[in-house]
Amino acid sequence: MELANAIQSARDFVKAQAVGKLEVIAEQMEFLRKVYYLYRQCSGGEALRRFFSLISPEEWGGERALERRSMQFLGAYRLEFDQTWSRQDANEAPNSNRKMQILGQIDKFLVPALPSDVPP
Repeated sequence: MELANAIQSARDFVKAQAVGKLEVIAEQMEFLRKVYYLYRQCSGGEALRRFFSLISPEEWGGERALERRSMQFLGAYRLEFDQTWSRQDANEAPNSNRKMQILGQIDKFLVPALPSDVPP
């Protein structure tokens, strides 16, 4: 019984240490995440190209300033940690739940790495 308690205690310690480190990584990932703004550049009413920018429509000077530059705002997108794109409202604050989602994904990999011969 003492051995089982010692193993469980060690398991809990390892998991707590790993989760603590993963929380730091998740916070760094959240901090580094950027919102990219998709624009279409036009000439004479004809679309020339689409491009991403870190400059928001407001930073360009609003809709009129974009029109003067023959640009049309198409939407805001966030590049996720798994290299997929998520559409985001330009005024939307980053999702505060995102850190927990990242930790949940990482936890899927952590649990199988722990010894399986000891009951949880």
